[in-house]
Parts: sequence; C-alpha cells; structure tokens
Amino acid sequence: MEVKLNLPARAWAALDAALAFFRSAPGDILSARPLMRHCRFLHHLLNKSGLRSSYVRVGSVAPGRDLLRLRVHGEHSPHQPLEINLPSSVARGLAEACLTIIEVQTDAELGQLLDHEAEELLAAKLFLSELRRTCVRRLIPQRRGRGLIVWDERRREYLFTAQAAWRVQQHFLRAGASPN
Repeated sequence: MEVKLNLPARAWAALDAALAFFRSAPGDILSARPLMRHCRFLHHLLNKSGLRSSYVRVGSVAPGRDLLRLRVHGEHSPHQPLEINLPSSVARGLAEACLTIIEVQTDAELGQLLDHEAEELLAAKLFLSELRRTCVRRLIPQRRGRGLIVWDERRREYLFTAQAAWRVQQHFLRAGASPN
C-alpha cells in the first residue's frame, strides 16, 4: 500500500536534511537497518523529483559557530507543494526516524540544539502530522516516556509540548527567523 504525502518543498528538504544522520551509515550496516534504507529511499525520491537543498552560512552565532540556513534549489520553489508517494513500510520507518529526531534534539541533557536544526524539527513534526491526517494512525509508532509532541484533534496536527516549543522558538528568535 502506498501513502501520498503532500508537503511544501522546503519541508521535504528540511526533513531530508534531518534524516542525513540516518543516511550516513556505512553500506554494510545499511543492509541490516531498514530505517537507514528508508531514509535513503526518500532522499532518492526527492533527488529524482528535482528537489535539492544545502545549508549556507549566513552569519556567526558565536566564535567558531556558524549560523546556517537551508537553501532550497532545483525545480521547486520552497513553498510549492510537492506530493511524494511512499510505501507504507517506508512511511512508518520515516515516522520512527522523525520521532527519534524530535526526542534527541529537544533533550536538554544531550546538548544545545543548533539553530538550523529548529527547522528540521518543524519538518519532522509536519511530516508526522501529514502522515496521521493522510492515513491511519497505526503508521506512527507509539513511544513510551514523556511525549514531546501531542496530537491536537481540533487542529488535526501534532503540536510540540510547552518545553519543546519554547526551545524551538528560542532558536528561531536567536537565528532571526520565523517558524512560520
């Protein structure tokens, strides 16, 4: 079964950047890890559709720490909707990766969140929201412990909990950008 997901090109690019950690695994490990294969599969689909992105330096936050912004280029404008068809197993794997990204990057004990990662967190949350709206809830794995995102039935989207939302907002303010 395939799942059709429709997100802005910039959100797909930010999600692809967020999943780069999973894609960077060596080839011999890749064959044993479906999650890594799913991230590479999405990367391949985005490249095939003509979507390219890269981070560019736009300033400095502190000595030795650059301020980066995602630049989307290729055949799609950043705000243009882009529909991607994913097999349900790949969509579930990507949902698991998105939950991991949100849990790790918003954990204060694991270090400071980088400014450019705030957009990646928003893309992960947007992907999960679109996945839940588009198909059945069972494609999103359930996690134990404290949740950093919660489903808002009225808005029909995932929202960051107060702790995670505050951290993301602070990083956008420091970067001089808007989360919208």
